[in-house]
Amino acid sequence: MSTAGGSLPRFVGIRPGPAGSVAGDVHDGRPTAADLLHMPGPDGEVQLGGRRARVSEAPFTATTRGAAAKLDRILNGEGVLVSTGQQPVLFTGPLFTLYKSLTAVAHAQRIEAATGRPALASFWIAGDDHDWDEVGTASLVDRNGAIRRVKIVPEQMEAGRSVGPARLGKRVRPLLEEFLAAAGESEFAAATSGLLRASYTEGACMSDAFRDAFAGLLGNVDLVLFNPAHDEARTAAVPFLTALLEQSEEAGEAFETGTAEVISRGYDPQLRRPEGGAQLFFDDGTARRHLQRVAGGFRAGKEGEAASTSEWRARLEAEPARFSPAAATRPILESWLLPVARTILGPGEMAYWAQLGPLFEQLNVRRPETASRQAWLVVEPRVERWLAAVEADPLELEDGGVAIESRITSEHRPEEIERQLAELRGALEEKTDLLAAATRERLPGLDSAFGKTRKLLGDAIEGLEATIDARVRESRQTSIDRVRRAATLLYPDGRRQERIDSVFSFLVRYGPSFLAALAEEHGVRDGP
Repeated sequence: MSTAGGSLPRFVGIRPGPAGSVAGDVHDGRPTAADLLHMPGPDGEVQLGGRRARVSEAPFTATTRGAAAKLDRILNGEGVLVSTGQQPVLFTGPLFTLYKSLTAVAHAQRIEAATGRPALASFWIAGDDHDWDEVGTASLVDRNGAIRRVKIVPEQMEAGRSVGPARLGKRVRPLLEEFLAAAGESEFAAATSGLLRASYTEGACMSDAFRDAFAGLLGNVDLVLFNPAHDEARTAAVPFLTALLEQSEEAGEAFETGTAEVISRGYDPQLRRPEGGAQLFFDDGTARRHLQRVAGGFRAGKEGEAASTSEWRARLEAEPARFSPAAATRPILESWLLPVARTILGPGEMAYWAQLGPLFEQLNVRRPETASRQAWLVVEPRVERWLAAVEADPLELEDGGVAIESRITSEHRPEEIERQLAELRGALEEKTDLLAAATRERLPGLDSAFGKTRKLLGDAIEGLEATIDARVRESRQTSIDRVRRAATLLYPDGRRQERIDSVFSFLVRYGPSFLAALAEEHGVRDGP
């Protein structure tokens, strides 16, 4: 743990995934998980490769001139990318997206320093995703700990289709104003709201709005954002997607091999193989559908259009924008298109990347190193004060503060009452045992009655203790209320803060210094 300084929040490092998960076990150094992934070696020994990218700079947006200059050299085979990515979630999504990006920036800076060759963080905007519930929802936690959500409901023609190309209509402005109002007012609110208002405008598509807002957030660090829906990127991907068509059975078997290995290590697989399908989607104009194998070719979905493999190949070459990889093959396409040396993953991504080794091999794509993103609790000064008053740690609050509340109650129960309760329990147990023994000799068959009596007496004492504790809690109610509020801020709705809260909650309260402090925590030099 380290202090950001001044009145800024403190960033408390947490395990990126729960214990027993792939990400959690990688964090804890367990080889059962690490062996499933290509873990990084020393930064100076990263594979520089010298491979030219299959695209130009056109699908990229650079945050700085320095990033643009590095990108040109890297695309020509002189350096490498450190990749990460996420769907273009409304209003840039929750905090973990920012954590992934800053982790990638820090890794790129370290590789560049160690090798003397250009290295650059690259963010893949996964706009092919069609999960509108996730991508179309923006959340933040207000100062009172209440979760405030806004949600875009897709037009009928957009539901079930990729979110990235969807255009924002008049619906976006009232949602944005509601979101900003929930963030509150401060001296920093105008600049914060200005960034979102300039990006999320009527007529902009979801991917472009996300790109502009996110690039604005990280405008002082070297980063590029990659749009795989760009015409050049779509065209460049055709040979790879064609291989998915032609090797669908072999790719499916390779995926199953990787999945079996994950299961053999004791993990539940994150991804399942599409039943009877290729690892490829087709947009038929109404929805994004898996291509399902049929005799001689494929069908779009379970009941869609069927055609031969050669016909699908021709359509792919003619209309590449209608095709996109599945979750298991998207990372492989990225490494096929771009000179990626290392990829920064969240816990869910680590779980399914653990399944992908044989699939990389089958498709003849070099698997990049993988590293876990950093994860944090943002502990604001008032939360710090509340917890310091009861000598509690932020990491203890994942249960909603129940354990701390119990400890507070126990510690402030008067010692004499504690002693008398213990003596009462002991006396009742002793006398009940003596009476049972005496009765057993003269009136056998009453053991059941004595068992019920013990339970009734025990319940009565527990009820008395609960009444006493309730009175103790009343005397400590301010401290308990603050612990509960702290829990709602750090673990809103019982989930980690990073998966719910938006960076804009903190930008309104702390301004650009928040981003600078967060970048420093990630090890980024010259951060925002």
